[in-house]
Amino acid sequence: MRKLLLLHILIIFTYLSVFSQNENFISLGARSVGMGNTSVNFTDVWAVQNNQAGLGFIQSSSIGLHYENRYGISNLGYKSIAGAFKTNSGTFGVKFNYQGYSTYNNIETGVSYGRSFGEYFAAGIQIDYLHTSLSQDYGSAGMALAEIGILAKPIKNLIIGAHVYNPTMSKYKETVNTERIPTIFKFGAGYKFDDVAFLNAEIVKDIDYPFIIRAGVEFNLVKNFVARAGVSSNNSLISFGAGYKLKGFHIDVAFSYHSYLGYSPFITLVYNFNKQ
Repeated sequence: MRKLLLLHILIIFTYLSVFSQNENFISLGARSVGMGNTSVNFTDVWAVQNNQAGLGFIQSSSIGLHYENRYGISNLGYKSIAGAFKTNSGTFGVKFNYQGYSTYNNIETGVSYGRSFGEYFAAGIQIDYLHTSLSQDYGSAGMALAEIGILAKPIKNLIIGAHVYNPTMSKYKETVNTERIPTIFKFGAGYKFDDVAFLNAEIVKDIDYPFIIRAGVEFNLVKNFVARAGVSSNNSLISFGAGYKLKGFHIDVAFSYHSYLGYSPFITLVYNFNKQ
């Protein structure tokens, strides 16, 4: 009964704010989730969601599947498929995200491009199309918007990133109140301690909400196996996870704990082409 009540509250809140708790607050990829939702500095296939500049530094083409069961409520399940395709002129990316069920759902698709400029700098851009549907009584709305990001490696083992979601402050015009899509800024830095650990931290700011601070750490415990943990100031969110590599496959799992809504499990499967 309690979970059903929370479900209806979340649906109403999400519709009224139209993505004010946008999925860009929750990063894609169980690796990111396990490290406190830090994401702006990662260079993997999930850069199509987290920071498109990361596409410029990926080593090979890859595809990924992501699933999360938010707060143990099946109707809030979040599914995503992404691809990154490396070429001589840069890396192209695509994504498809789906959240919800028959009477309420959010769909986001995107096409991105990222490129490195030497060994120390990369930039990326993406065009998204968002579509929200909430039963026949309320109808649906859709629109396009942009994302941009940069990454820099000023010294060995240090990476710095920045990303802006919806820099043009686009709005849903079909809704009664002309709801605004959030404009979200992310800035962070990560440091790799040789092959032992990776420490990551970032600041997230929706222009209408307070700062969110995130931090996480990843430890290389044994060959091909890592453990992760992280925290976020957003409702005292804590998280932990693990990852394993098997030739070209990467499998990652994570769990996060929300101080009001409870646990959410995450799982990600990625295949990297041309990697052994």
